[in-house]
Amino acid sequence: MQSLAYHGDGTYPDIHSAARMSKRKPADKTILIVDNQPGARELVSVTLEEGPYRIYTASSGSEALDLAYRHKPDLILMDVVFPNGPDGLEVTHRLKSDKAMQGTYIVLLTTHVQQRDREAGYAAGADDYIAKPFSPSGLFHRVRQILGA
Repeated sequence: MQSLAYHGDGTYPDIHSAARMSKRKPADKTILIVDNQPGARELVSVTLEEGPYRIYTASSGSEALDLAYRHKPDLILMDVVFPNGPDGLEVTHRLKSDKAMQGTYIVLLTTHVQQRDREAGYAAGADDYIAKPFSPSGLFHRVRQILGA
């Protein structure tokens, strides 16, 4: 069975999550979900749990940087606003400025959807932008399209 990812809020998946993970085919791709809201992280995680993905979660920009460098995710789904530390735009800029991380696809998943917000996201290096609230099935299909899995 694959290792259980830390949720970033002091918890790990429960035994039922572990059982579901063990019945799936092995993870082909790694996704990092970054949001300071536990409910948002959980919704995205549950939406993607049926795919062949290893999922990690982070609740801050600092934790996102740590997990990104440690696990080299194929995809990062990142909120923009965090109460402390670097925000999602700064994290995106740092990762995309590092040659070792340039292959990571970064999607900003946020409520900040004005044109100027999108322009700032793309200027920071984001590859795509998905507005919250989102359709879970739409997110699942978009992630499959991005990762080809």
